Amino acid sequence: MHDEDAIKMVGSYIDKIADLPWPHNATKDEYFRFFDNLPRPQKAIWSTWILQLEVDNGGFEQFFYNLWDDLLLSYCMEGLAEISAHKILYLLRKAINLVEDCRTELDSTTKYEDWLNILKCHGVENKLYQLDNKFYQCKKEYYELRKRYIRDNIESFAMLEGDSSQTP
Repeated sequence: MHDEDAIKMVGSYIDKIADLPWPHNATKDEYFRFFDNLPRPQKAIWSTWILQLEVDNGGFEQFFYNLWDDLLLSYCMEGLAEISAHKILYLLRKAINLVEDCRTELDSTTKYEDWLNILKCHGVENKLYQLDNKFYQCKKEYYELRKRYIRDNIESFAMLEGDSSQTP
């Protein structure tokens, strides 16, 4: 029951952040400009959600393939530190170090299959799978940390209760 409460509470605020008027068909710069204008607590919750969303759907491989961007990585690391998700931050840093070793090759392709083959050739794929499994084992704690963080910063989330058309 306790887990469900954390999931519901965190999920409801993630939904409210998602309902903000994010720029559609925006450039990366426009997206990050909008993101930068969110209050710091909302940025922490949103960036940690993006990480979870990608890892849950396809592991760290998918996270890096879909979102390989130094700025987003720094937002995720800041968000994890902000909510005190030290175990997840450690896993993300390990994953970054693994993928960084073959970054030049990865940056040269846009095909997911090629990307996976590069990771395989460098012996990174299985190591990322191991990190995925450790990530999944931390999910209960991850939700609890975000729940506590939201409660500790409720004033930044209370503003989401009103008009969702307001821009941050």
